[in-house]
Amino acid sequence: MKKAGDIANESDDSVSYDNRNSDGENNNHSMELPDEDLLKSNSSRRDFLKIFGFGFASAALVAGCKIPMKKAVPYIVQPPELTPGKSVYFASAFYDGHEYSDILVKTRDGRPVKLEGNPLSVFNGEGTTARVQASV
Repeated sequence: MKKAGDIANESDDSVSYDNRNSDGENNNHSMELPDEDLLKSNSSRRDFLKIFGFGFASAALVAGCKIPMKKAVPYIVQPPELTPGKSVYFASAFYDGHEYSDILVKTRDGRPVKLEGNPLSVFNGEGTTARVQASV
């Protein structure tokens, strides 16, 4: 029986790094250990942080360069119920997975401006919660 001290004193030469699996076939998916010169290189933590920071900054710069161009296209034939600057109200419903509410939406030029509770709804009365208001 080997003792703990005997195991610690064994050399690494006794360990076999064979690429064969238990069936005796070659294992082509095995990884080789890193080279000794890579392990003994003089790279410091500071050099690593410089390279990592440069890579992160360049990735952020490339990702944020192009902004998609949005064009405002006017109506060819403007609908009669749509007047620029005039508010339009319509009834809708709000559901975000946690909360449901019947709402009355005030829109101006096609964009929602204000959300109110629908007074004709028996479900929530006339009020809305902060979560509904934040969804604008």
